[in-house]
Amino acid sequence: MRWWEKQPLIISAVQCNYGKDEKERAKISEQILNEYTIGYGFNTEQLFHLAASYAKGHYTDEKEALKLDEYLKKTRAAGLRVIVYINIHCMDEMYSEHPDWAQRDASGNPLMAYDVFPYICLRSGYREYIKESFANLCRRDIDGIFLDGPVMLECHCPACDKEFKETYGKPISEATYIEHMNFNIDGVADFMREIHDTVKSINPNILLYLNNSALCADVTGSNTRKLEPYVDLLGAEGGFVWVNKETPLWHVSPMAKMIETQAKGKPTVIFIAGDYKPWSFCMHTYHETKIYYAQSLANGANVWYGIHGPIEQMNTGGGRAAIEMNAFINEHKDIFSGSEAQSKVALMWSQDSANYYSSSVRKTDFTDARHAGTQQEVSSDHYAAFMGYYEALMRNHIQHGLIDEESILDGELSNYDLLILPTCACMRDEVADKIREFVANGGNLISEFDTGFYNQYGTRADSPKLADVQGIKVKGFVTYPAGVGSGYQWVTNECPVTAGLSWKHTAAPTLATNVEPLAGAVVNAEYCVPMKSRYVDIPKDSFPSIISNTYGKGKSVYFTGALGEFYSNNTNPDHKRMIKNAVCDMADPLVETNAPGSVEVVLRRQNNRYFLHVINITGEMERPIDRLIPIKDVDFRLNLDTEVSSVKTVSGKSAANIKKTENGMEFTLPEITDYEIVIIE
Repeated sequence: MRWWEKQPLIISAVQCNYGKDEKERAKISEQILNEYTIGYGFNTEQLFHLAASYAKGHYTDEKEALKLDEYLKKTRAAGLRVIVYINIHCMDEMYSEHPDWAQRDASGNPLMAYDVFPYICLRSGYREYIKESFANLCRRDIDGIFLDGPVMLECHCPACDKEFKETYGKPISEATYIEHMNFNIDGVADFMREIHDTVKSINPNILLYLNNSALCADVTGSNTRKLEPYVDLLGAEGGFVWVNKETPLWHVSPMAKMIETQAKGKPTVIFIAGDYKPWSFCMHTYHETKIYYAQSLANGANVWYGIHGPIEQMNTGGGRAAIEMNAFINEHKDIFSGSEAQSKVALMWSQDSANYYSSSVRKTDFTDARHAGTQQEVSSDHYAAFMGYYEALMRNHIQHGLIDEESILDGELSNYDLLILPTCACMRDEVADKIREFVANGGNLISEFDTGFYNQYGTRADSPKLADVQGIKVKGFVTYPAGVGSGYQWVTNECPVTAGLSWKHTAAPTLATNVEPLAGAVVNAEYCVPMKSRYVDIPKDSFPSIISNTYGKGKSVYFTGALGEFYSNNTNPDHKRMIKNAVCDMADPLVETNAPGSVEVVLRRQNNRYFLHVINITGEMERPIDRLIPIKDVDFRLNLDTEVSSVKTVSGKSAANIKKTENGMEFTLPEITDYEIVIIE
């Protein structure tokens, strides 16, 4: 077992050093080590400040070796692990010496990070320079290396043009969107392979990791599946939150779940910025900070906590929350190692659809908020569709795992009873075959809109890849020209999916497919044809909106509309109810509760005991959350198929009304304030 697998990592990262000269910077580094990293309960440091110039960190042997050696003596004495931070995405003064190392746009201008620093091209002469730098660094007494990056955008520099011509037989100026994306993905993976081989050939016990992409199109060239073989730990910036009134309650959780899926058993970590992005000198509130920590821990991730200003910022509510959560982890180390998420439902993230169909890209340090993909036809938004289903599952407390194309090809569908495909438009034949086999053998499927209508790279398929499973024949796309308010659904055949809807008319998404059922499939509900105005009579002409089908031993529910994206944008309660109905009809719930939808519930198992993580995110209906509203008398029913002997909470508060059931147990938590963990043995 490697050192990073022996206990939960609590990684400190002070991402600056605002000292004006060498002597002052050394004094600040000493203060950071003693008062912040050791004083606040971290057990690992991602070391930035020792070699930092303001908010940029590089390492050179001639400048930093002696300083680093002296610093490492102090950290060894304190029992602290040290991971050295290396910036490999942008340059400062290095640019004046090596302008040929910069990424360039088609006009030859440098591509800029944060509007001021040129991005580094990984195919330039920088590559040999940084490999030598890593080789020198690995001979010091360090525990790990963190790479900030790598990032490859649409670079047109001479080095990229040369390699592109050798690969594709034409200049990079003639590259298609798909060619440039794949060129960048392959380039970043090849770079990381060389870095991995360099580091491990010198010291295999050095932890190597970077900030992986999660739930995002590969617009930076960083494809987590391609990079996983070359890192020891998968991390994502789930806690770098551009928080505003539109921020979902679950910002951290889906990214933590995704990298756990992709890690193949390796540890994971969520990077939590203490500052309220993008304001480096403003800290998150106390409750926002606790939520980011809790969602990381509940979903199996280690914690990295970083600030981008002076350590005095920790004298805030957010800073105090981080210190409290560090102490909490240290007190309950046994809970946060070696557990596995429990679920019968899989929600798919389609990297192919994000890259080559249509998907919004969230704002990060490396990406602006924008769209990725090549689809010019009527299209939904894969990221929005995914987040719509994710929210519906979370608000209904349905335990679910995340899955992607590689998971399916690796046979992981066999772990689930139900697969949900949220506008997974791009689909490889081999993925479709695995899904078809899953349903034929008794698995169940929920899909929507144009799932499977395209091949891997966004070319329209002759017929939908899963049409036989969905029970459909496609006639075309339908859009409601006046947008929201110009379409309705009504039930034509009562079924479990439509039970309990609020009225006979349900809002229709603005996008839908016009299909007809195959023989044996059943139309359960219909959409009206597009209305000319929302203030006219509802047309009688219609087309199917919900089609249920039996395929082999399994079942399929197909929503012809872009339900996920619509729910993500409009939060219609009838849509949430239909999703819950469909899920619960095809997969028995592991957890049932009367908790409000603003309480996150995650069930994990560690050997012969279960942990039920309960996170209260009930604020005052705005983000940032500045105050939490305690929840009283929350009932839980756990269907575990195992004998239960005891129930206790980490807070020490007693659970009430504990009762064994045929398939598990029931109990009541008298109050949930912020974060509780129930231990069931």
